[in-house]
Amino acid sequence: MKQKICYFKIKPSDTMFFRSGSIFKKRFGNYIESLDIPYPSVFYGAIFSMLLRQKKFKYILEYIKNKSGNIPKELEKVFKIDGIYLYDEGKKRMFIKAPLDLFENKFGTALGIYKDNHFYSPISDISKYERADGKFIGLDDLINSYYKGFINKIQLYSRDYFFTTYIKTGIEMDRGIGSAKNNFMYRVNMVEFADKRFSYIVKCRIDPENIPFENDILKLGGESKIASLVFTDKSINILDDLEKYFNRITIFNNKIKVILTSPMIIDGQDNKEKKDKILIKITGRPNYIGGFDMALGEQKTINKAIPAGSVLILENDCFKGKKIGEIYNKFILDAKEKFKGFGNVIIMPFERGNKL
Repeated sequence: MKQKICYFKIKPSDTMFFRSGSIFKKRFGNYIESLDIPYPSVFYGAIFSMLLRQKKFKYILEYIKNKSGNIPKELEKVFKIDGIYLYDEGKKRMFIKAPLDLFENKFGTALGIYKDNHFYSPISDISKYERADGKFIGLDDLINSYYKGFINKIQLYSRDYFFTTYIKTGIEMDRGIGSAKNNFMYRVNMVEFADKRFSYIVKCRIDPENIPFENDILKLGGESKIASLVFTDKSINILDDLEKYFNRITIFNNKIKVILTSPMIIDGQDNKEKKDKILIKITGRPNYIGGFDMALGEQKTINKAIPAGSVLILENDCFKGKKIGEIYNKFILDAKEKFKGFGNVIIMPFERGNKL
C-alpha cells in the first residue's frame, strides 16, 4: 500500500539534551555537548512511541512485546522519515545544514573550486573564506540561488540564530557516605530554541490506514523533557517546490551532486565499484551513532556516519538523460536505516561551469 506524506511540527517546552554516540564518563573536567538537531532515529522513536499510545500500529506493538517477526522490515512498511527541517514560523521558512562546498567571509558567500578531481577553497586577497561548517541555509535559497548559481545572494545562518546554549554542572554522589564523589564533577551543554517561533518539522510517509493522528505531547530531549506535537497532512509549499524540482530537472551529463540533509551511516559494505563512482567527497567531522533499540531490547552497535551538509560528486553514465526523481529512486542506493531518516539527500546536476 502506498504511504501518505504527512508532517509533524515539534516544539520542545524546555531545554534539551541530545546525546551523540561519544562515550561520556563522570570525571572532573569532563564536558559533553548536546546536538542541536538530534539524530533522525531520536525523532523516529519519540514519534512512534507517541503513535503507539494513540493505539496505532497495534500489530507491530505485538511483535515488539513478543520479540517476534522482522520488526525493522515491518516498521519500514508503515512509517518512514523523509526529512527533518528547522522551521521559522514567523518567516515561514525552512532550513537545513548548509552544503559544505559553500564558504563565507565578511563580504558574502562563495562556492568552492572543483578542479582535477580535487576541491579547493575560494581565494580572496581581501578576507579569508571560512567553510560553512555548522551553518544553515534556507530551502528557498538552496533551490532559487544555490542551484541556479547565484551564490552571492545566499545568506547563511549560524546555529546561534536558532539555538541558545546553557551549561549544566553535575556531580555523582557516593551513596555509601552520602556526599559527592571526589573528582566526579562534569558539565553538560543544554540547548533550547532562541525564539518561540522556531520548531522542528519532520516529514514522514505513513500507512494511510493509520491516519489521522491527534495532536499530542512526546518525550524528547532528556529525562522528564517533553515537546508538543502538531500533525498535518496538508502540503507545505517549499517542500512541494522541492518535490517538483525532483520531478522537473533532467541530468544531461554523467555527474551529479549529492547533498546530505541528514547523517548517512557507513556500514563498511561498499564495494570498490561503488566507491569508484565517488569523484569528490566533502565532509565534516564524522558522527557516531548508537543508542538503545527499544523495539529489539538491545544496545545498538556504534556506527560511523557522514554528517549532514556533506557533498558527494558522483559519476555514472546511467545518470545521462534521467530526471533527478528517477535517479533518486533507482541509482542512489538506500542508506542504512534509511526508513528512520538517515541518508536523506538532495540531488542536483553537477554543472554551472564546475569542472573536474
